[in-house]
Amino acid sequence: MIFEWSLDPYVLKFQSCTRPTLPWLEETRYTAKLIASRTSKPIWLCLSGGIDSEVMAEAFLAEKIPFRAFSLSYYGRNDHDIRHAVNWCKAHGVEHEIEAVNIWHIFDAQRQLEERYVTSNVFRYVQISLMKKIEARGGYAVIGSGEQLYKFKDAPYLEFTVGYHVPYEWCQRNGVEHEPYFYFVTPEITKAWMEIPIVDFALTHQPQIFANPNNGNNLKIVVLQGMFPEQPRRAKFNGFEALLEKRRAAEELLTTAFAGRLDPYHIAVKEFKRQLA
Repeated sequence: MIFEWSLDPYVLKFQSCTRPTLPWLEETRYTAKLIASRTSKPIWLCLSGGIDSEVMAEAFLAEKIPFRAFSLSYYGRNDHDIRHAVNWCKAHGVEHEIEAVNIWHIFDAQRQLEERYVTSNVFRYVQISLMKKIEARGGYAVIGSGEQLYKFKDAPYLEFTVGYHVPYEWCQRNGVEHEPYFYFVTPEITKAWMEIPIVDFALTHQPQIFANPNNGNNLKIVVLQGMFPEQPRRAKFNGFEALLEKRRAAEELLTTAFAGRLDPYHIAVKEFKRQLA
């Protein structure tokens, strides 16, 4: 974990680098080795079928670190996503377990309110559900999350919704260790992403492109598919597209319950770099 957090108002503070950064692709592999050194438990990579989790899996594969893959199936509602994970695991001979879950239960905001995790983003509960399931298997969960999507208003910035820390908070409350943010394991991997030439150019010379909310993800796709040209092209999904009505109802309930405490934290890229330096 490279950040500390405080509530009311919500603020994240990031750790500084302790060594020179490697090229970003090498940092992903360094991160895989670091994670493997931190646990004696079997490693389970949580694969959603998206490019982030697939690149994470490539890092463990490149370093020959043993792992199993795990995916959640929302009873067919996210088949368009996890088929990519299925195909990748078959192609690389990776053991892959898929568990069907009742996503309505994960989205049960009333139940989540009883645990008093301050957030309106139900994906945080999905992360907790993944870690619970891997913990029950005696394993160490690694989830391919970590913000790389920039926005722009006067200057480029990153936005963190309140509750970004909740997966770590769940680990602390339960005395367990898992990694919910692969791309935030070290400050170096985070800094290295911004040093990729095309990312650096966009942030430094054309930051206004991020005024379009789609362009942050488009840039990430260009970068990752340039590094992994064999990756199948895929649309941007998170598995929740068929569940928007239920998700909105859950998040509205959470927003009402935590009224006045959910202003997102914006950190300018300039300040972000200063903290990481």
